[in-house]
Amino acid sequence: MKRIFLFQFLIILYAGITYAQEVVPGPSSAPHHIEDNLVGQTDATVQAPTFGEAITLEGTLSCMDIDPERDYYNIDPNTRNAFIFYEYNDQLPSFSNSYLGDGPFQHRRISAYNVTIPMLYKLAYQISDYRMVLEADASLFDREKEANKMGLTIIVEQPEELYPAFQQQLNAFLPFKARLEQRMVKIYVLTKDPDREFAGTPVSSTETGYFSRGSTFETDGSPIEHFREYLENFEILGGPVIDETGIDGYFSFDFSFDWGDPESLRDAMRSLGLSFREEVREITMVVLYEDQQ
Repeated sequence: MKRIFLFQFLIILYAGITYAQEVVPGPSSAPHHIEDNLVGQTDATVQAPTFGEAITLEGTLSCMDIDPERDYYNIDPNTRNAFIFYEYNDQLPSFSNSYLGDGPFQHRRISAYNVTIPMLYKLAYQISDYRMVLEADASLFDREKEANKMGLTIIVEQPEELYPAFQQQLNAFLPFKARLEQRMVKIYVLTKDPDREFAGTPVSSTETGYFSRGSTFETDGSPIEHFREYLENFEILGGPVIDETGIDGYFSFDFSFDWGDPESLRDAMRSLGLSFREEVREITMVVLYEDQQ
């Protein structure tokens, strides 16, 4: 399974993937503005980045044109380790792929296309906008400016190494760093409705994935964490979401509501057997700041 985030239209889906790929092109000379904006490192614990060749497509693709079975970076499926930056490509939208199911990169790879530095950190720390604080000039991260966008692929040997390595590599080579801080913020607590049973249909523990777009969430088999992720990442409630439902297992269910009707959201949650409340709590935030050294 591969998780695809299409940032422009806020779509998340899981889909099967096949690996009929070309051999990865060798590293080329570094794209000028990416290389100039990286930080030199002598730390032997981090892997020096390489720079991928420009992607050439037959035409320009929109978010809806993205093929979830295609690797647009053409990475050799035998690759065991990689940390590669790519130049902005005007033929592709902004999106990222995570490799979650069967295949040579299962749980070992993340690729991002045409994203900003904050988005790379959000992927690495697995957080939403609500859990990031920017302590730098916001214009440096403007998503409308091509110069602020880049592509990246990271591949590791073992799945448990992926996110720690991703965080370490970004902090080692990008001029903007991340630190973790505890801050008091408004959050939303997802709970079970005490008067209703959860309406999801239990399925086998095999994760079959979900599709979500705006006011719709559909799944043939997901843990409640995926629904929490949807509520937070799609800004459904308007802040960080904490799961306190106590619901374990995988479930099949559909969820939808009317954006124009505030009560529609609560009604839809109630029909599912869930509820939510607003609180102020201390949670971990990722603070992105400019390295002055």
